[in-house]
Amino acid sequence: MARQTKQVLAIALALSMATPAYAGECDTSTIKKNADGTYTYTKDCHTRVGEVVEELELRKEQVQKLNLSVDYYKKAYDIQSDRAENWMKTSIELDRELQRQKKFSDFQKVLYFGLGVLVMYGATQAARQ
Repeated sequence: MARQTKQVLAIALALSMATPAYAGECDTSTIKKNADGTYTYTKDCHTRVGEVVEELELRKEQVQKLNLSVDYYKKAYDIQSDRAENWMKTSIELDRELQRQKKFSDFQKVLYFGLGVLVMYGATQAARQ
């Protein structure tokens, strides 16, 4: 679901940025840079420049939110990867412990059998006397 949402946001952002900043009403060749760093442009461009400045702030905010979304996605992915890795480690450790317990159980059975034989031998020796 999150992946689809990101794809929709990316497509919407791409389509909104695909529209030309200066539509047909503004001739960009008339824009002149002043010595103090400001710009002089015709009346026709004044409205469009204001729209572009507003759109720029909106685009910056959208990019910031999309970057934040990607960061959250990466963190969630890292958490899931850590969980999977911890599960694998725990599974391997439990399997090793189970194998160790099985070996110990086999040894314990042999030990009890040996002790049983020894007790029976001791009992028969005591009965003979």
